[in-house]
Amino acid sequence: MTRQTIKRLALAFVAVVAGGLVVLSALVWHYFPLGPLFDDGPFHGVATAPVAGRAPEQTFNIFNGFALEVFDPAAEGVSPVVQLRDPSGAIRWAIRADGYESGDVRSIRFTNYRRGLARSGAVEGSVRWTYGHEYSVWFITGDGQLRDYWYSW
Repeated sequence: MTRQTIKRLALAFVAVVAGGLVVLSALVWHYFPLGPLFDDGPFHGVATAPVAGRAPEQTFNIFNGFALEVFDPAAEGVSPVVQLRDPSGAIRWAIRADGYESGDVRSIRFTNYRRGLARSGAVEGSVRWTYGHEYSVWFITGDGQLRDYWYSW
């Protein structure tokens, strides 16, 4: 083998390894998304029936024509209901925004959102719960699925 051939083989090997690492990194990022570091969560809420017949305390428009609606608790000992309305006006999902325990959240308000580069965006806000008034971030996919949400501490 000539010196030129060995260099080409070495360069090809490095290129294949580097390409493999990029592909592996992309797969890990896609299938194992990381949440915020040192925050409480991930939480997924408790599925509930959509709230009808009353106006939400907050309607917050986010990416792709979706809107988050927040309904403060109507009774003591339950958490607020957060539901996602799609561009056609249908409710995609509704959850009680519990943290660690049922009813440990008193209110939640959304203030900002960031559309992610790929599959999900982050909706930011504040939560008033058992552990104080803190920052909250909700991860919602581009097609409207709730990935999870986190409460800061």
